[in-house]
Amino acid sequence: MEAIKKQAIKHREQVAKQQQAVLKHLLHLGIENIAVHEAEIECHQQL
Repeated sequence: MEAIKKQAIKHREQVAKQQQAVLKHLLHLGIENIAVHEAEIECHQQL
């Protein structure tokens, strides 16, 4: 029973790390997209 608990804790920690990595990646992509949209808006305004 103790081994199962340890394994469950290990899996939970791994999932939490993966979730953080995915969220960080998505946030980074979101920031990049905002920067691209701002650059596009500036180009259109200059035309």
